Amino acid sequence: MTYAAGIIANTVLCSNCQSPVEAQAKFCGHCGFVTATTNLRVEEAPAAIEAAPRGLPSFATAGIPAETAKTNELIVEANKLMLHLARERLFLILHWALFIFINLFGIWAAWKCYVDFCGDEMSKMMVASTPFLFINSMGLLCLVPIKGTRSQIAFLKERISYLRFNIEFGHLSFYDQLRH
Repeated sequence: MTYAAGIIANTVLCSNCQSPVEAQAKFCGHCGFVTATTNLRVEEAPAAIEAAPRGLPSFATAGIPAETAKTNELIVEANKLMLHLARERLFLILHWALFIFINLFGIWAAWKCYVDFCGDEMSKMMVASTPFLFINSMGLLCLVPIKGTRSQIAFLKERISYLRFNIEFGHLSFYDQLRH
């Protein structure tokens, strides 16, 4: 194979539209036909390639501008979901902090009751168990929003990964092409 001014000289002409096609090509880049007829000499190759019509082949379809609008909508939705994800993570941190604070306060109050009460050991244990039981059981109520926040974070992560996939590979979807 020889090169003439950066153009491959081993080309053939399409039998349908007479545009130059590389010899190893399986179809014409202009009309989509599969046949080829003659080899060009090195001197004829640049002139034939320059004479070939430029632009989109007749068998190809142009990109749809609505695809970019759809992609922009997906990007806006993904950004909103990332903001919601940050908010849910902040809620999770605040719920965990509240849970830990309430439990530490319950343990501190139980310890304070145990140490400051004058009596035998059994009486001290009974007095200390009251704040420990009630304050820490109220702290356990913080586990419900923690569980809900964690499930919401998992849902948002799944939705964001789905949107990222559609943003990156949405143009390859076969089912979207069937709907149009």
